[in-house]
Amino acid sequence: MLSPGPDSGPFAGQSTAAQMRALRHLEYIAGIQRRALSAGSAPSRADGRGVLAGLWGVRRRLATFAVNGVIVFVVGLALQYALIKFLHLSHVVSYAIQTVFSVQLNFALSRLLTWRDRAVTFAGALVRFNVQQLAAAALAMALYAGLDRLGMHFPVSNLVVTALLAPVTFIVGHRWSMAERAGRPGRPDRHGQYYAMQLAAARQLLPITRAASYQHMARN
Repeated sequence: MLSPGPDSGPFAGQSTAAQMRALRHLEYIAGIQRRALSAGSAPSRADGRGVLAGLWGVRRRLATFAVNGVIVFVVGLALQYALIKFLHLSHVVSYAIQTVFSVQLNFALSRLLTWRDRAVTFAGALVRFNVQQLAAAALAMALYAGLDRLGMHFPVSNLVVTALLAPVTFIVGHRWSMAERAGRPGRPDRHGQYYAMQLAAARQLLPITRAASYQHMARN
C-alpha cells in the first residue's frame, strides 16, 4: 500500500519549515489528547491499592457523604435526647424512633447532595435505600442493645454504631440503592462535563494526528 506523498494531504503546498512547525504543533496537541484521555478514564488500580484507590476516585462524594452523616448523627442524637428527657422513653425505644427518622433524613441528603448527579427515580431509590437501611438498622439495633447492656452511655453508643456502619452504608448506596438503572444516563457534574469536553476535542483531533503521522513517515 502506497503512503501519501509529500505534496498530498492537509499540508500540501507548504514549505518544509512550515510543515515541520505544523508537525511539532500536532505532536503537542497529541500530548494534550493523551492527557485528556487519561484524565477521563476510570481510576487505575495498577498501584495495588485496590479498594483504597477506588475510594480515592470518589473522594468528593465520600466527603459529602461524611458531612451528611455528621448532620444526621447530630439531629438524631438531639431527637433521642428529647425523647428520653421529655417523653421518658427507654434508650432502646428512643433509639429505634430516631433511627427511622434518621434514615429518611439520610435518604433526602443522599438524593439531593451525595448522589445528585445520578438519574434515579425517587420512588425506586427510596425503596432500595430503606431496604438497605432496614438491614443496617437491624444490625445497629443488635449492636446498640449490646452496648447498652454493657453500660455504655447512649451518645457514645450512637457514635460507635455510626462509625462501624457508615462505610458499609456508603458502599451499598454507591453500588446499589443510588446506582443508575440501565437506560437512564446520569447528569454529569462540572468535572464530568469538563472531561467530556476534553474527550470530544480529542476525538476530533484524532484524524488530524493520524494524517500528520502519515506525512512524517512519508517524509522519512
